[in-house]
Amino acid sequence: ETLKQAAAQKSQQLSALQEENVKLAEELGRSRDEVTSHQKLEEERSVLNNQLLEMKKRESKYKKDTDEEKAALQKSISFTSALLTEKDAELEKLRNEVTVLRGENASAKALHSVVQSLESDKVKLELKVKNLELQLKENKRQLSSSSGNTDTQAEEEERAQESQQMIDFLNSVIVDLQRKNQDLKMKVEMMSEAALNGNGEDLNNYDSDDQEKQSKKKPRLFCDICDCFDLHDTEDCPTQAQMSEDPPHSTHHGSRSEERPYCDICEMFGHWATNCNDDETF
Repeated sequence: ETLKQAAAQKSQQLSALQEENVKLAEELGRSRDEVTSHQKLEEERSVLNNQLLEMKKRESKYKKDTDEEKAALQKSISFTSALLTEKDAELEKLRNEVTVLRGENASAKALHSVVQSLESDKVKLELKVKNLELQLKENKRQLSSSSGNTDTQAEEEERAQESQQMIDFLNSVIVDLQRKNQDLKMKVEMMSEAALNGNGEDLNNYDSDDQEKQSKKKPRLFCDICDCFDLHDTEDCPTQAQMSEDPPHSTHHGSRSEERPYCDICEMFGHWATNCNDDETF
């Protein structure tokens, strides 16, 4: 009986152990599943960390590229702004040069018209001289037959001489005006070329040379008594020896000790070079 009881107890203990063994096996399986799941989570975490690092690298590279592009764009904007400012200055300079060219062109046209007028006067005077010479020859022919016209011959000779002097004077004025006209044409061409090339150095050199020539130019000879240019000065006038005490006929009514205004540009008395206006002068 005792053995049966002991066997029954052993059987119960064995059943309990088997049940406990089953429970432990189940817990072991669950533990293994948890370990496997944990490993998977670790692997997923590692993958996500790698992806995060890769995204941070891409973000850093993108930010660097963006900053470089922004700096390059800002540099391009600054360069473009400076270039626009420079072009605006060049455009304003070209506009000023065009204005100067128009003024020089107008002066050249005015001088050309003056030259044409003087050449017309010269032709008229030459015709007058020819007529006087013919008349003088006729007077000489008549004088050979009758010697009573000495005063008339002298008067005709004097008139012919005065006309010839006037022609010589007009020739000198025409030559001078033609030279000025040519200088103006050269200056206009030079300024046009400088304006097209965008180089004002040649123009500045031309202006400085022109100003130096003007500063070195001496006033033209002018006689207040004869009212003529380029023949002689008032002090050297040959008619002074024949003058009486009466005041001579002269267009100058000021004091002889006072310096008369003289313009180096148009070479005329009556105003200084600083007050010269070519349009009014011609």
